[in-house]
Amino acid sequence: MRVAIFATLVLSFATTVLASDGITDLQAMTAFLSDAALQIWSTQITNGTSAYNGPVTPTMDLIANISAQINASKASLETDQNAFTNGQTGAIETTYLSYIDTVPTFAQAIESQGRTWHDEMNAPVFANLQSLAAAIQAYGSSLRRGQLISQTSMIRTIRAVSAVSNAQRSWDRPFNYPGKRSVMRNGRRGEAAGRI
Repeated sequence: MRVAIFATLVLSFATTVLASDGITDLQAMTAFLSDAALQIWSTQITNGTSAYNGPVTPTMDLIANISAQINASKASLETDQNAFTNGQTGAIETTYLSYIDTVPTFAQAIESQGRTWHDEMNAPVFANLQSLAAAIQAYGSSLRRGQLISQTSMIRTIRAVSAVSNAQRSWDRPFNYPGKRSVMRNGRRGEAAGRI
């Protein structure tokens, strides 16, 4: 049921300005990231059959939509921090952690999509992932400057940005060819010798 109504939610998020209340913004972004990851996982081809039957939002648009939401929330924060916190300063960090912890799951879905055969062109997705990484970092930095999140939350922000950068590598080939498979060797991420 959740997947079936997802496409409508994506389109509404793309044209909706987020509320000035930071907690509402963060909750909306968390839901969007979770649903977007679900759509991406559901649409990947399994044995030649797509698992998702509804309309599919292009990957580049999903990424652009979340970047726009993050930038809109950052603008609200920088315009009026008091309205952004809405008297719930302590709850901002808890809600932020829920949001930032969904980013790696979203990034893994994007990375997996980029490593499999796909119809989408790589360049727009690659560029939008770069913009997303910058938006996530800038938003976290603004919240930290406003003393709304802790240093621990910034460490998680850096990890989330790293996950987006790893996903970006799977979209770095020309046209719509699958990207490199990223593997762990001796506890460090590296590129596999072969391609999928």
